[in-house]
Amino acid sequence: MVYLKSFLAGIVALILSVFLIPIGLGIFFTVGRILRPTAMTGGEIGWDLRSFFATSIIPWIVVITIFCLGFYWEFRRASRAS
Repeated sequence: MVYLKSFLAGIVALILSVFLIPIGLGIFFTVGRILRPTAMTGGEIGWDLRSFFATSIIPWIVVITIFCLGFYWEFRRASRAS
């Protein structure tokens, strides 16, 4: 039962990160844009999220790390309780 609860906690951590990471990044970049000087010239630099996920292993490492942290947190908490 401890493993099942820990697995579910890892899944919940992943689901919450889907909402919290974009909110945090939005706040981070909004504050950065407010504090940055506005006298920027030149064109914009684009960033393609699809190509990042297709060619990089970093997103997979982030997903596995978030799941493992949620699993470990619940596993330690449930192991002490029993």
